[in-house]
Amino acid sequence: MNLFFRMLVVCIRAALAKERHGILDPVRLRFRPFIGDRAKQGGLENSRYNSFCDLGTLNYFIRSGTLSILRKRGWMPIIVSTTRIDFRPPRLVNKFEIETRIASWIGQHVNIVHTFHQDNQAFAEVSVVARVSSTDKSKVTGDMIVTALGVSIVSPQPTELFQHQVETVEHQKSKFQAK
Repeated sequence: MNLFFRMLVVCIRAALAKERHGILDPVRLRFRPFIGDRAKQGGLENSRYNSFCDLGTLNYFIRSGTLSILRKRGWMPIIVSTTRIDFRPPRLVNKFEIETRIASWIGQHVNIVHTFHQDNQAFAEVSVVARVSSTDKSKVTGDMIVTALGVSIVSPQPTELFQHQVETVEHQKSKFQAK
């Protein structure tokens, strides 16, 4: 229930925000964790990282105007892979921020990076591989999304982690299709 309440609050605040962001601009979102979000050691529960990433992604898509463009075209983003890296042991988490940004894209795979900050220091980063599906079953590439947004940019250089994630996703997809 808390996730749905948070999602509603994030959607309303993002929709009412006066400031809009470009496709490569980072977007920050602040949270104060509930008691159920905390692990016994005081940090965030492992399962909560992905929940907060979903909220960060939704906030990013609304504030950058990407969500309305995707919906108009019948496109829907789908998360296909996540990898979390912890930079330091978590402290008691009272308040934190998530910085969400599009890092790069390869073909139809888009790299969304969520960096978790507390007191202006990063304590974790989640690298997400997403792709956009279409209601007409056609492939949607990152370049198509950028063009739909009316922007003329090329993808920044993908990280080795993202390239590995895409290779793993494609390998798993080919194994599944072979069955």
